[in-house]
Amino acid sequence: MLEVVETLTTAVQDVTYGVNALLSAIPRKTGHAVPPAITAFLNDAEDGVLTRKRLPKDTTTPALVLFDEGVTWDVGVTQNLRRGTASVGLAYLRQDSADSALMNRDSHYTLRALRRCLDHFDPSQTTLRTIALEELLAIEEGLLSLELGDVTFSSGMRVKYAIRDTAPLG
Repeated sequence: MLEVVETLTTAVQDVTYGVNALLSAIPRKTGHAVPPAITAFLNDAEDGVLTRKRLPKDTTTPALVLFDEGVTWDVGVTQNLRRGTASVGLAYLRQDSADSALMNRDSHYTLRALRRCLDHFDPSQTTLRTIALEELLAIEEGLLSLELGDVTFSSGMRVKYAIRDTAPLG
C-alpha cells in the first residue's frame, strides 16, 4: 500500500531514530568498521527501481529501496472501519566492488540498525490519506532475490503492519 511505503520511507530517514542515526551504535565484532551510511532512500512507487530493474541514474549506494508487497484485507466491516495487514519490502542494495563477505557483514549490521529504527517508530501516530498504521506485526529478514542489472548485492526484510482505512464507507 502506497501510504504505508511513504510513511516508512520517511521514518527510516528520521534524524534521531532513522537507520543512519542508529548505525554507529550497533554492536560489532572487534575490528569491524561501522558500515557506510545509506546514501539513497528510494520509494519504488516514486523511483521505479523494481519496474525498471535498475537504480535511478546517479544513485550512489548503499541504498535502501522500500516497495509495496500487497495488503490482505480482513473480511467484514466493524464500525465502518476496514482493517488489514500491509506488507512492505525493504531492500539494502550495493553496487560497488567491495568483497561479498564485507557487503554481507555490512548488510547484517545495517539491517540490525533498521530493525531498531522500526522499534522506535510509533505507527499508532501515523495516518496518511485515510490509511492509519496501527502496529508492527512481523519482521522477516534475509537475502533478497532481486533482479537489478546494476546491483552487486542485496539483502533485506519484509515488514507487516496492521492497518486501518479510516475513510467513510459510501
